[in-house]
Amino acid sequence: MMKKLIVLTALLAPLICTAQVKVLSNIKSKPGLSAVFLNNSEEVLVASNKVVIKGNAASGLSNREYAGHGGTVTSISTSKDGKFMLTGSDDKTVRRWDLQTNETKVLTIGEKVSEVFFADTSDKCVVLDQSGRVTSWSIESAKSSVIQAEDKSVSTIAVNNNGNLVAIATSKGVITIKNAVTAEVLKTWNGHTDKISSLVFANNNNWLISVADDGMLKKWNVTDWSLLGEASYGKGKMNHLSACSDDSHVSACGGNGCLIFNTTSLSQVSIINKLSSIPINSAFSPDGRMMVIMQDLVPRAEVWDISSLGISQYTILKDASDKTPPQLYVSSPANTSEGFVIVYTDLLAVKGTVIDDAGVSQLKINGLETPMRNNGNFTIMQPLVVGENLINIEATDINGNTSLKKFIVSRRNVDGEPYDAAKARNYLMVVGINSYQYWPKLNNAVKDANDVAQTLRSVYKFDFDDVTLLTNESATRNNIYKALRDFVTKVTPQDNFMIYFSGHGYFDELLNEGYWVPVDAKVNSTGDYLSNSDILKVIGNINSQHTFLVADACFSGSLFSDTKRGYIENVERFKSRWGLASGRLEVVSDGQEGKNSPFAKKFIDFLKTNKDDKISVSQLVQHVKMSVAEISDQTPIGNPLKSVGDEGGEFVFYKRP
Repeated sequence: MMKKLIVLTALLAPLICTAQVKVLSNIKSKPGLSAVFLNNSEEVLVASNKVVIKGNAASGLSNREYAGHGGTVTSISTSKDGKFMLTGSDDKTVRRWDLQTNETKVLTIGEKVSEVFFADTSDKCVVLDQSGRVTSWSIESAKSSVIQAEDKSVSTIAVNNNGNLVAIATSKGVITIKNAVTAEVLKTWNGHTDKISSLVFANNNNWLISVADDGMLKKWNVTDWSLLGEASYGKGKMNHLSACSDDSHVSACGGNGCLIFNTTSLSQVSIINKLSSIPINSAFSPDGRMMVIMQDLVPRAEVWDISSLGISQYTILKDASDKTPPQLYVSSPANTSEGFVIVYTDLLAVKGTVIDDAGVSQLKINGLETPMRNNGNFTIMQPLVVGENLINIEATDINGNTSLKKFIVSRRNVDGEPYDAAKARNYLMVVGINSYQYWPKLNNAVKDANDVAQTLRSVYKFDFDDVTLLTNESATRNNIYKALRDFVTKVTPQDNFMIYFSGHGYFDELLNEGYWVPVDAKVNSTGDYLSNSDILKVIGNINSQHTFLVADACFSGSLFSDTKRGYIENVERFKSRWGLASGRLEVVSDGQEGKNSPFAKKFIDFLKTNKDDKISVSQLVQHVKMSVAEISDQTPIGNPLKSVGDEGGEFVFYKRP
């Protein structure tokens, strides 16, 4: 889907424009304090005492009333998608209206409402009440948090288009910028010498404009809050500011009429002063061709035709047919598709990319607005607490389609401790399958598995509670994978992990991929098997000090790389990821029924007859490779595993006292 943009360029004279502006229509109402255009630029919402009237801008005819407040409607805001209206009132409530169904949600504020704004979504809003308190609300849950405690000097607020910044102004000329989510103060400065009466953010959030009783209009840089420029409008007090577009125009309405300023040059380009009373509120239509003006004590809202001003407007049009959410990719941390990631750091770099043909309007990570580069890439440093940390990424395009990605980051508090073999736990997972449902049955795989587990538990420091044994019907693909994956959360960098598989193996020459065959796998159905790639992926995420994988299965040699090395002094200090397979890319023997396979026999014999208090993996591997080759036609292979974090160390087996 292509981006749909309208960019109309106009040359504006630096002096007051002489083009004619005229009243287009009058929407009859009782005196009111607020008015806004809907997104379609055709309809206007007008506060009329206790109700809100929706009228046609061109004809002035009203077509709906929204009644329910018990006091004067003081403020109106509309959601980004144009589906909802928010109203604040003297009756100490805020109401959210579904503009199609008229359904309402009511918030009880406790004080008369001065101003109300939608924040980042149609569920969030920011409220200024007459006590000077600023609060953030969830409309659905009716829960609130205080952004600014009660302060009678607060005169007005503004919320930026992303809903993450709140500008708070006072009668003392002070402007404070706060994070709308955390209430953190980002900037405070003396912006004016007198009461600030109104604030407005640019639609693209690049600037903030303020007007005050000191007769000055000022433009502030949102990046560093520096003053970009200022203009004087005389002694007349201004009641309200409204922005037309990102870098086009603002209207300041008050005692001198409605003054329209170019926001680039800050020059006054027009004035609407043929009014019956003092203007107290105004709003531009999204297409820049009309403006609605509310006047003190006047029972109508006047819609003015300002198309002759040639106001520049930049609008990204919404496409109702676009139902495709942005594509959201996370590159760091890796393997977030599993929904669970383990790290050992207190600060995590969350990196990724958001792509959408229509354009991405917003990215939020754990509720905070996150900037993106032009290519859609993003990076944020996320602090982590010890334990589970939920990462919630939300990307929204300009048509309101949203992609969500959630995963849990489990931070382990290891604090860089050196590996201590005496404190290490040795985890063991053993799989043995004889009774295949579709493949030929085996004789000794279950016996091999049981004997290996028994030897390690009785002779070496493998505790019963740290051993997982899956045999025959329990050794389904799902059970094997789930049990293996569970060790990702169990094993710490201070622990060791060993897995022993005894069963059928398969090698796909077309894909150059080896597989373990679970008990329920069909013949010639690789989708039912566990691939070496899947096994190594899980092992790569088990953050042990040492991992040792042993496979007594046909073609199991495809697990290994071709590198070889000798014994290293103090090998326990370095992480290791070793494997031992009963054969290379070949069929291996199951042995005589009731006895161990040739491979399992030599493996178990060495563990039982070894006289040393401790043995390294390389000793075990070397013995098994040579002794099995002497009594059979198969050739075991033992090497570091492929690309799963081996650093040159070795698993060392300690005998029980």
